[in-house]
Amino acid sequence: MRQILNGRKLLATPPRPGARWKRAAFTALHVIAVHVALVASTLANADETGFRPIRVIVLRHAEKAAEPKDEPPLSEAGRRRAQALASLLGKSGVTALYASDRLRAVQTLEPLAKQFGIKTEQIAAKDTDAVARAVLTHPGGVVVVAAHSNTVGPIIEALGGEKIPQLDEDDFDSVFIVTVDAPGKASVLRLHWSP
Repeated sequence: MRQILNGRKLLATPPRPGARWKRAAFTALHVIAVHVALVASTLANADETGFRPIRVIVLRHAEKAAEPKDEPPLSEAGRRRAQALASLLGKSGVTALYASDRLRAVQTLEPLAKQFGIKTEQIAAKDTDAVARAVLTHPGGVVVVAAHSNTVGPIIEALGGEKIPQLDEDDFDSVFIVTVDAPGKASVLRLHWSP
């Protein structure tokens, strides 16, 4: 497992395969850590400019089916991941959902949209600056963005975070917690999770 905190790489050893209870405890600790971080940072007061920090959870869409190639929906594994994401973020107070205009990104956020009773706004997949502008309209909010392997990094940069390398095609486990402290100024925490 690799985590990046404010530009520093942290390495940790994941649980051994077959050690289900250790893996479950490991995952539970991550869920608790993410929840505590979101709640604590949401309680922070606005800075002297009046800007209230925005918590943004940026992730790649869940696993996609092989067909149809031009607009694949989520696979069964992807649907399970989308449900697990809703469980993971169930008590985080999500205030807005943004997805690219591709079916797999929208489907990734459907369980969250149902859970929170909010609509997923769609923005063109390549328009990462539009995503950042939309996120900035939610001061003090918790925003979830479902993107793609080649747009996660540019979205984080547009929000003021450090440069993130393009995700591998098989990387569905990376989740980035971006705290936007002011327009163009953000800190990033990279987590790896699996349902």
